[in-house]
Amino acid sequence: MSDSGSALPAPRRTSALSKLALSSWVRTGIELTRIESEQAWSDSASSFSDWLKSQAAKLGVEESNLWRYLGAVRFYPELRQSLIDAGHNCPEVQNLSVQVSPENLELLSKLIRVMSPEDFATLAARVLDRSAKRDELRKLWQAYRPALSGKTARGKGVAAPAFDKNDPANRIKLVVAQARLLLEADPLAWLCQSDPAFTHVVHDFRLPEKSALHGNAGMDMVISLKRSDSAPLELHGVEIRVNLPVRAIPVLVDLAAWVDFLWVAFTKSPASSTLATIPAHIGVLSIQDGVISVVRVAESTKPRPETILATTQHFLQKALAR
Repeated sequence: MSDSGSALPAPRRTSALSKLALSSWVRTGIELTRIESEQAWSDSASSFSDWLKSQAAKLGVEESNLWRYLGAVRFYPELRQSLIDAGHNCPEVQNLSVQVSPENLELLSKLIRVMSPEDFATLAARVLDRSAKRDELRKLWQAYRPALSGKTARGKGVAAPAFDKNDPANRIKLVVAQARLLLEADPLAWLCQSDPAFTHVVHDFRLPEKSALHGNAGMDMVISLKRSDSAPLELHGVEIRVNLPVRAIPVLVDLAAWVDFLWVAFTKSPASSTLATIPAHIGVLSIQDGVISVVRVAESTKPRPETILATTQHFLQKALAR
């Protein structure tokens, strides 16, 4: 005879994702975090990763999407607290609009590591009200990513990579990132007197042809530009520098031959002695306090057709690979 006073064990909640959960990426992410935290997957798989892979196959969805939904919900408490601390209203995760893109939250989870709290809060609030575009976030991440030395992975129990402000090398990378964002901001007023008909920017431009000669030497960015519909395409290379050692001058001269115009952008006003060492056809910019000043206008490098063709082909490959 059973003991009527003994408590029955609580039924274990199912570890299978349902079609109902998949009706909303937010609901899916919440359900995945529950299954992960309760280890409800352990009866049917040897690891959470294996379980998630089997669920994706069973439901006919991309495994990467499930990981993205999970990552967005994992990150959301940190995001919400950062917005509340900055004085913004922010809903709890179960009330988050499904129209907020999990891809955008994924980008925010990277940008929070390197952007200033004030700038990040403004951006995050725009993501939640859906006024921030994906291209804008991608551009920001592309600019800031080098400051984290390429460390982007996030996972349960793993400390997220953060910007080390005490590392001089990282501080330089952050200054370069901020300079990049200023240089490529529309409408490129430092480069054009009127709005150009077309522009496109590629970062970290390293020509394969130069790798043997100069190692990793290259240009921080290359801007393709058409000043009007009928104007020829121009390629402007930009190298961003905190300082410029004399040994770098021959490298600049060599790289200038691969673009129509080459610019050196200093993150402070260059000394007259530094300016004197830079060949006259290379343009010089000064970036201070968020303002770009043209110290010297770049002149045409008069490149050979074969070098411009090689640069254009490499530029297209980099642009299409984004």
